[in-house]
Amino acid sequence: MQSEKDRMKHSFRVSELIIKYQKGTLSESEKEELSVWVDASDKTQFLREMTTGKILEKDLEEYARANTEKGYSRVINKLEKKARLGIAQYNLIFKVAAVVLVLLSGLVYLLSRHKPSTNQQLIALSDSNLIVPGSKKARLIYVDGEILLEQGKDTTFTNDTLTVINSADGIVSYRNDLKTKVSTTQWNILEAPAGGGYTIVLEDGTKVFLNAASSISYPVHFLAGERNVFLRGEGYFEVAKDAKRPFIVTANNISIKAVGTAFNVDCKRYANTKSVLTTVTEGAVLIGRSHSTTLVKAGEVALSDNLLTKFVAPKKDITELIAWKEGMFSFKSENIEVVMQQLSEWYNVKIEYDSTFNRHKYFTGEIKRSVPLSTLLEMIELTGIAKFSLSQRTLKVLPNTK
Repeated sequence: MQSEKDRMKHSFRVSELIIKYQKGTLSESEKEELSVWVDASDKTQFLREMTTGKILEKDLEEYARANTEKGYSRVINKLEKKARLGIAQYNLIFKVAAVVLVLLSGLVYLLSRHKPSTNQQLIALSDSNLIVPGSKKARLIYVDGEILLEQGKDTTFTNDTLTVINSADGIVSYRNDLKTKVSTTQWNILEAPAGGGYTIVLEDGTKVFLNAASSISYPVHFLAGERNVFLRGEGYFEVAKDAKRPFIVTANNISIKAVGTAFNVDCKRYANTKSVLTTVTEGAVLIGRSHSTTLVKAGEVALSDNLLTKFVAPKKDITELIAWKEGMFSFKSENIEVVMQQLSEWYNVKIEYDSTFNRHKYFTGEIKRSVPLSTLLEMIELTGIAKFSLSQRTLKVLPNTK
């Protein structure tokens, strides 16, 4: 018979594996180890019941924002005290250890206006629901053809007298080894698919971070005068300083002009109205429309269409708007449709809404983009604002009626 000490050791090991599962850092052998535990139906059912029930509700609310390790220690101490009132101490800790760490390690520090339903069904922790997050990949289209770029693969070729280098860390750059001066230039397109994203260093040294489901068109050489590029989707720009050649990003017929600055351009959030959201993190930019321009400085966020540019900061936190660049999902009272759009693009899934689902729902939470889709869906389900049905790569959003 397994001793209490061994049971405790096993419990903590399972907790460690679940933490790694959430972070997307499980090795192949650890995945197999966790699968064995998941297949044990009694423990899996207990995990779901504990996660959706009220047994730990007060503890979780109290420690929702706590550091994982400290929070874990304090909750265990509380549970030990409760255990002395009539529940076998080790038995209780053995049952709840995995659950506590699951929730405290990233799922329950989210802030939400909604309480979880005690009977809601969470997406199972199993490989059948494990849709992996996006990765660095893109397609480079040039005059002579196209090439697929992926992180981890070194590639070098020549394009319009420049050396194009794709490094293993997922950055493609252009290098003028011959220091050639040209009067004409070719244009390239870098396309990041859904479930992708890439970083490019242009010929002038400007660095562009391209989000999933986005593309940028740019000249191989920047000639005298302006440096013009065209963006579809979302990109973050760290512009190389050159006072004689302003850098201009055109998106949805709106121009964002900078000399040396850093800013994010998002054409996706308000795609239905063809508006552009510009977030300036350094320096300043001039946003030009058909008849006027607006100066936007560091720390400001502006929403533009062909008729108007209006400032939306401080309603929108800048860190939230550029969290994707830092490998994070960050939502603060965000409409569920915006949340689902980001999930769709990063995990490459199709989103469908049940006809009875109320889309006027708002979600607050933060989690790494490296986690499996099921982890993020569980996080949303815990708030009680929605349930999900996943069939292959189609994710249906359902009302939480319980």
